[in-house]
Amino acid sequence: MSSTVLAVALGYQALLVCMSVRAWRQRPAGAAPRRARRPDDRWAAGLIQQRVVELSALWSGWMDHGWTLAGVGLAPAVPAPAAVLAGVGLYLPVLVLVGLAVRRWGAERDTVVACLGLWPRSRLGKAVTLLGLTINPFTEEVIARGLLVFALSSRTGPVAAVSLGLVLCLGTHLYQGARVLPFHALMYGLFVGLTFSPLGLWGAIGLHLAADLMPWLLLGDALERDRAARRVRLLRAQVARARGGSAGPQHQAS
Repeated sequence: MSSTVLAVALGYQALLVCMSVRAWRQRPAGAAPRRARRPDDRWAAGLIQQRVVELSALWSGWMDHGWTLAGVGLAPAVPAPAAVLAGVGLYLPVLVLVGLAVRRWGAERDTVVACLGLWPRSRLGKAVTLLGLTINPFTEEVIARGLLVFALSSRTGPVAAVSLGLVLCLGTHLYQGARVLPFHALMYGLFVGLTFSPLGLWGAIGLHLAADLMPWLLLGDALERDRAARRVRLLRAQVARARGGSAGPQHQAS
């Protein structure tokens, strides 16, 4: 494994962390806004451009023998298609448990805002975004887990590599809001566990693919629940104002 490849991967992830922290600091008090800001088609184009740059860099490094499939966990004992399908299947129980936890903690609004913040309005923008989200699990897992955890652990030891990877994972997703970081920490643990399992990095890619696509496939239902909850909040606020207004004259007459 080339030291140059590891250094470039680490520098790239550090740059993403800086961009994520900057976006998070621009949010009001680090919280999710009341309404999501839908991106335009230029954002979707930028997403694809980023994936193309990542794929080009990985291809160049592989052609120059800077990294190998086995060196990043892409040569597991289980065939790649089976490992990917197993990773996708693993997301189903995770989806149920996370959904229950999100509703219990009252963070469903945060997840809806995070999804809408990555979902353009136009059909072209949505199609381009879906393409980018389909490529992202491969590039992100190879860089963030394959290089900076699996390969780096052979030099620094697993504890240091896994700890560094966790910091980078949380940092790169901070722009979505601090309340969704426990979800990313859980997913990071699953990604790393799969990477070092017989399924290898292909299993992590399958899980990541499901984690990237399923929220958008279920976004319609989540939006309906969010709108219903918003209507309930508005109704309660109107009732509270009406009660406060009717109590005022009585208090003055007394």
